[in-house]
Amino acid sequence: MKKAVFFLLIVINIMATGDLLKDFGLLKWESSPALVQIYYEDLVEDPVFSTSRDIQVFSSYEHRDDISRLSFYFYQNKLFKVEALYSREYADLSYLNNKVEAMKSQYGLYSLREKTEKVGFFTKKSRLLAWAKGATLISLQGIDLYDENEILVDSDLLEVHEYYPISIKF
Repeated sequence: MKKAVFFLLIVINIMATGDLLKDFGLLKWESSPALVQIYYEDLVEDPVFSTSRDIQVFSSYEHRDDISRLSFYFYQNKLFKVEALYSREYADLSYLNNKVEAMKSQYGLYSLREKTEKVGFFTKKSRLLAWAKGATLISLQGIDLYDENEILVDSDLLEVHEYYPISIKF
């Protein structure tokens, strides 16, 4: 019952706010790392997620029960990307379906990309749904990893909000 109520609050929050950043107080695109750290004292620098030396990534691993990692990406000390990796215990198929429906009602039509690739003995299948809202690209990506017998080994759900005026510069 507690999980159902919590999930309903999340869906209502998503539908009411429409933008992941609105869930984060006064944070705006181009906020500094210092401002983000005021709201998230448990942030740790996560260089493993950085794709270049010009990008700083700070992550929280204690944000909410349904999110296992919340990461903030900065380029030249300006926030340009927020990434939420959902916990496997919450992100089952019904959670995903409800999330997609909530995002469709909020953002409208989406583009869909599917990709399958071999990674050693495994097959990685991903499905990316993307919405554009002004200068922000919002995406929801499901990533499944199957073994050589087509048995599901691992599954992740990732939500990304990216501010394009900054992200196209590097």
